[in-house]
Amino acid sequence: MASAWVIDTVDYGLRQSSCRAMWDLRTWYANLRTSVGATEREQQTAARRKYQTATKILSSVPKDFAGWITSWEMATNHALVRKTGGVEDPNTWFEDLTRAIQPIFGGWVTIYAGIYKDKLEEETLTIGEVAKDLRKEAERRDLLGLQEKGSRLTRGVFGPTFATGQSQSMLPQLEATPSNEEGDTQTRNQATGRKRKRAFSPGSPDVVCKACEGAHGLENCYYVFPKKAPAYFKGRKLIRDAVDHRVRNDASLKDEISRIKRVKPVEEMD
Repeated sequence: MASAWVIDTVDYGLRQSSCRAMWDLRTWYANLRTSVGATEREQQTAARRKYQTATKILSSVPKDFAGWITSWEMATNHALVRKTGGVEDPNTWFEDLTRAIQPIFGGWVTIYAGIYKDKLEEETLTIGEVAKDLRKEAERRDLLGLQEKGSRLTRGVFGPTFATGQSQSMLPQLEATPSNEEGDTQTRNQATGRKRKRAFSPGSPDVVCKACEGAHGLENCYYVFPKKAPAYFKGRKLIRDAVDHRVRNDASLKDEISRIKRVKPVEEMD
């Protein structure tokens, strides 16, 4: 088997940077051709440049988002093996990654900075783990096939909120926006449809919750004011964790919540 032959014959250091398990043989071959014959300094310089290119700030979603994630993973692994770019410390490469995707993936950055907190402090976070989580989130939001489908993105698609559309993972108001408290499914769906139309209809102002980034005002957020939530509302742990993180760290948000509570007392946050 060709892959076994490469593993047996290629230098370990070169194999680590050029022949990662998740890449195919064609990629291995291309990487090896680039690396073989170059001096250590040349390889470091090339690895650093690739890494810098892979972590440029994104202003929009790449057409091939899956390819972008793979390129970032490869470039970061190369830089790590070549000991360039300061990526020996996971805090460095994670900060570079989050800076790059912040404009388009802000909600994910906020949530996963908290999720990875302990591993970052212990410097045990791995490049593959982060790439895997990025792919999962992109797939959940139906972004990996963006190029083929020509999907049009709407506000909120990258945060812990939801955009309009048919994807079950993107249903908006049922989880993040207040609805009628009647329990039957038909009434809930009708209420959801009405609110979705109001929130996203052309010409209407965009309203984004400062806590959960849902399409509603802060005063109507079920995560902040659970007493307002209908019986069928379950919420999502991921969003709840993000809300808790924001409330703890944003003094102005905390003050606004207190002001709303004084105007109309409601149950405290869970």
